[in-house]
Amino acid sequence: MSILKQALVVAVTAVAVLYLPGLWKEKLPVIFDGRVEPGFERVFEAFKEHYRNGIEPSDGGSAFAAYHKGKKVVDIWGGYADKEAHRPWKPDTLHNIYSSGKGVAAISIAMLVDRGLLKYSDKVVKYWPEFGKHGKQDVTVETLLSHQAGIPFPNESLSWDLFRDHDRLADVLADSVPQWEIGTGHGYHAVTMASFCGVLLKKVDPKHRALGQFVHDELEVPFGIDIHFGLRKELFYRATRMEEDKYTTSQMLSVMINNPLMRSYIFKSLFGGSDTLYDKMLKNTEQLLMNPYKLNDPENRIVEVPSAFGVGTAEALAKLYSILVNGGELNGKRIMSAKAVEQLNTVVTKGMDKVVMIDVEFGHGVIISKSPIGKAFGHSGVGGQEGFGNLELKLGYGYVTNTPTISLTEDGQRYILLRDILYDCVRKLEEK
Repeated sequence: MSILKQALVVAVTAVAVLYLPGLWKEKLPVIFDGRVEPGFERVFEAFKEHYRNGIEPSDGGSAFAAYHKGKKVVDIWGGYADKEAHRPWKPDTLHNIYSSGKGVAAISIAMLVDRGLLKYSDKVVKYWPEFGKHGKQDVTVETLLSHQAGIPFPNESLSWDLFRDHDRLADVLADSVPQWEIGTGHGYHAVTMASFCGVLLKKVDPKHRALGQFVHDELEVPFGIDIHFGLRKELFYRATRMEEDKYTTSQMLSVMINNPLMRSYIFKSLFGGSDTLYDKMLKNTEQLLMNPYKLNDPENRIVEVPSAFGVGTAEALAKLYSILVNGGELNGKRIMSAKAVEQLNTVVTKGMDKVVMIDVEFGHGVIISKSPIGKAFGHSGVGGQEGFGNLELKLGYGYVTNTPTISLTEDGQRYILLRDILYDCVRKLEEK
């Protein structure tokens, strides 16, 4: 057989092996479950419709939850936590919340501020002297938390191994070189912000706890908030399976057309060259961000990477923000004072972001987002994860999905539809 024929046989065989099994692959049934309080039925109907009409892929999974005035009014879920194993999503399914974890880290710092252990106006070097390298000696806690310190990535590439060693990670972060004049604008610190919070917290906290341990002790145990940085092995069975993203051409075109982050990146790459801050950030973090499916490795699941790989439930995110917008207290136990919550809800900087090139408003580690009624504070996560609270309405809500969209701010189609209906339900209840 000639080399050409052999090559043709190999190519045909490869195509058959890769694609033909998919033609006979069992289509998973559409499933969803949960409950809503009277007045919020339309949220559940929209959620079901997303699965029925394909907005939410039937073999993917997601959950949406909301609390209004301290009462859980929406807790719904659907699809699959692991489509290969046909394992359905359950009310306690844990999924990667990506950058929504930054909001939890910011809340942890706010708790220390509320306890008088540090101030937003303090210089970071007061607690972390090594941070002052390369001209960062005057950076305040507020400047750092609002993404204005000019250090969206460190000098050394971020890797799983680096995050396994908290002390070495702290040294690498302290040695970061500012990428623009400090205080002249904000640029999204995508994979470092929650770790900056973690280092600060460990130095200021009287018990010197890591961020994951602090969240466990201060939020999970007393309040039942099911969020984790570095997943304990006994909880692995509840976690979703991470899969490599496989987008069709039409899906990628849709993302590029509808997503402002992708549009700005393409524009910047075409007209600003390939050496943008966004490009540099991606290159610095590619060992982590380009391979999120490596979370399936048990040795990686236990690693604390709070800016990118915390896990939780939609209900936990909704509950956390619900407690905050209702005075910061639940059943006689306090997360923080109402005054501290007001500080979280305050815009520190706004305008065009130097890294991701979109307009965004940052508070003390959180995103301040315009919502259908008033404003909300919290954080979005890549893939479509969301956790926000609205002080005006006393509304807390969260959404998680394992079928990713690309987002920094609240722009995921599935989530936005549910969120807007939720707000409309609240508005109608308020009008009665």
